[in-house]
Amino acid sequence: MTPPKGARGERKREQLRQAAYRCFRDSGYHDTTVDAICQRAGSSKGSFYWHYGSKQEVFIDILETWTRQIMDEIDEQFERSVHEDDYISAVTGALENELRRGRVIIPLWMEFTMMARREKEVQLALAKFYRRARLAIAEILRPFWGDKLTESELRGVSATIFGAYTGLVMQELSDPEQADAHEVIERVMNTLGWWFHKLREAHELTGRPMNHRREPQGDPEGEGGVVLAKQGQRLDEAEVADFLSGFEPLVVEQTEALRSLVHQHAGDLDERIISGWRVIAYQTDRLVCYIKPRPEALHFGFYQGARLEDPGGVLQGAGRRQRHMVLSLEAPLPAEQIESFLRACRAL
Repeated sequence: MTPPKGARGERKREQLRQAAYRCFRDSGYHDTTVDAICQRAGSSKGSFYWHYGSKQEVFIDILETWTRQIMDEIDEQFERSVHEDDYISAVTGALENELRRGRVIIPLWMEFTMMARREKEVQLALAKFYRRARLAIAEILRPFWGDKLTESELRGVSATIFGAYTGLVMQELSDPEQADAHEVIERVMNTLGWWFHKLREAHELTGRPMNHRREPQGDPEGEGGVVLAKQGQRLDEAEVADFLSGFEPLVVEQTEALRSLVHQHAGDLDERIISGWRVIAYQTDRLVCYIKPRPEALHFGFYQGARLEDPGGVLQGAGRRQRHMVLSLEAPLPAEQIESFLRACRAL
């Protein structure tokens, strides 16, 4: 039977999912019954089986919901951190901020892992979660280290950071007196920081910049020898379509309109997708701005936004560097305002 669509159906499904999560957290998967979930949710068994075919199905739905929701929060936490002047310290702080959540959900992760040895569907859901986590960290590091490391090395660093975090939280749960995760996370990140700084020094000695801009292909001169304005690299439209494939048509339409404005007023910027951040980013030798589609609105962000004049209080965000505009999906884009911010951001 197909679960009911719409806001009411999703609210009931969320209610059952939250109740199941609390039951699994408190009693474990095997000692939790459908009756216990229904009692905690204040729902009937008929309602449960309308939304879920089994206890295992709601168990997997919890993990897939984490994949969508929790990783979004972690991405934003790390996205803010990596743009700080001392981003190793900032990423360390972001990991430490996640310890509270980790202490709650790691025990359930461990049960997921044990189940994955026997249940193929659980194994696939868990693998998807871990792949997404590693990819998110790799993409956060890519703008700064993507031209210094091979793809294998970048993914190795990402796996090391994520593995250190999960392993340290597990150790702290088992040995709270001796295994202080806060302290060990600092040690791990300090070690990585030393390695990063050595790599930076090596590239500075060779005279290579930290970020290499790819020069656009083609003849810089048009017909008659007239020098044309340099145009940045554009994304292939198939890449953009794939990136936006999970969004409603209104989000896609507004994103395309915003891309056109950026191309019009800052056409020399290179356009790229940073998949871990789920943004379309624009850069020269540094990151300049980004478009982050969301189901309810677009975020148009500026990496140096905190330095922009904003007398109208349009820009949002509390980080040391980034600020963003929230653009409605149903109203025309404020073209003049966007152009003004772009021009000011480019002048910094």
